[in-house]
Amino acid sequence: MKDILKIFLGAAAAVLLVSSCSKSQNILYENDVDSKVYFPLAERNPLITVSQEDLDENGCYQLCIYNAGNNGGSIQADIVVDEYALDVYNIEAGTDYEQMPADYWSLLQSTVTLDTGENNQVYVPVKLDIAGFKAAGLSADDYILPLSLQAESTLNVSFDYKSVYIKFE
Repeated sequence: MKDILKIFLGAAAAVLLVSSCSKSQNILYENDVDSKVYFPLAERNPLITVSQEDLDENGCYQLCIYNAGNNGGSIQADIVVDEYALDVYNIEAGTDYEQMPADYWSLLQSTVTLDTGENNQVYVPVKLDIAGFKAAGLSADDYILPLSLQAESTLNVSFDYKSVYIKFE
């Protein structure tokens, strides 16, 4: 009889535990999570080393931007060269990079619009002149291109993953 009581109490506890877990999941999904745009590569390492092999047939590196979150609507974000981000990166990393000269890069698209549906990811072409950079005798160890995302509302940009730094190999 004691064994049956133990089994019954164990089963009742399991049912309560499972139902409480499913209720907390419903609460999580019922609340909107603010959409935020970010560079997925920045999650691993914001310093992106690019070689000639990484460029497409037009000499462009395809930089991915992503929108995460579950509330509807779209976010318009600008990709900008960010000198402040470069200064912060140099301090945090203990480096002394300079901003890559404008002669060796160009943004072919500086504004993107992303939503939380099928258009939650976009690739932005960044034209890079690695051969010209090397021909000019510049050192890849001295220069990076600091790019950051900006939106009308700072709440729509991931603070931790809003910047990447492109460096030539």
